[in-house]
Amino acid sequence: MNKSVVVPFLTFGLSLSAGTSVALADFEKYSLDDRQQKSGLSGYVQLLMGGYTIKGLNSIEVDNHRIETLDARPKRYSEEFLLPLGQVNYNFSQSQTKLFIGTLENDVINSGAFIEIGVSHRLSDETILTASYGPKFPGLSNEVWQDPYLTGQKRERTDATLETFNLSAEYIFGSPWSIDYGYGEQSIRADRAGESLNSRLTSAEIKELQRSKKYHHTKLSLTLPLTDHWYFISGVSYDHTTAKGNANRSIATGIELTFFYKKSYFEFFTYVSLSDNQYHESNPVFGTKREDDSHEIAVGASYLKPFGWKNIKLDLIISKSRQDSNIHFYDTRAALLTAGLTFQF
Repeated sequence: MNKSVVVPFLTFGLSLSAGTSVALADFEKYSLDDRQQKSGLSGYVQLLMGGYTIKGLNSIEVDNHRIETLDARPKRYSEEFLLPLGQVNYNFSQSQTKLFIGTLENDVINSGAFIEIGVSHRLSDETILTASYGPKFPGLSNEVWQDPYLTGQKRERTDATLETFNLSAEYIFGSPWSIDYGYGEQSIRADRAGESLNSRLTSAEIKELQRSKKYHHTKLSLTLPLTDHWYFISGVSYDHTTAKGNANRSIATGIELTFFYKKSYFEFFTYVSLSDNQYHESNPVFGTKREDDSHEIAVGASYLKPFGWKNIKLDLIISKSRQDSNIHFYDTRAALLTAGLTFQF
């Protein structure tokens, strides 16, 4: 698959949307009918297809490699994609333990990693403990601009590899409460942010713009059945990011709300998320601290066992997201339409 298609798709978390997919995974794990694990191998193969649009001066798009000014009016770019996914599980006989490797179903960008290796175990009190590791895969890495602030010339891309570790305790003591913790390290191969502005920035100020980072993500969530068919899922999150450059250190807080309906072979959901990201130090390019407010809304539907096909599921999801920053350069608008065909075994 063309990397120019994969990279933006992963970079903006638009596979099924990061938050939306987490909510869907939470619901699937909460359903008591699905908790019985069969011993041996199991898993899924999924094909995602669709398209997205993105608008932002900092977005990684083939046609966005050149900007004339840092406050220019951004253009809107569109891309189609066709992305195969999959996961293989091994469930131990007479045990509530399973090993897994691959992409998590409905959750490609759950932790920021494209592929995860992990183990999950359900205790007798219904608590589900999971530990996973997302290794670096240079061929599937995200990309960023080497120097996003370069104007009047073609900006070059560079790889941003990500390594993640994740721990979670779901439905603690059989309750509707779950907690997740994730740690990640992102390394940028050739980070030249701000070097094109060396005529007005000092070497110390350019160092403040370096983007290699480490982050800690914590999320507390609640899953409640409202009726036999309606479910409510909410979550609050806290992210602490440290970076080589002080201008990219930040603290973010967020909230997610999902209403989920399931009856017979049909599932429907509506998802909303809000987040606030505050940066520690002033960005020397713009002379002010960056502050971002983001929100996303998504709606989707699933059809299980279409035409009587026992192990098949069809998904359709529409998502729109927006990031408003006090620095115009970081404003972003995105929209996604995706359809998925999943075969479970």
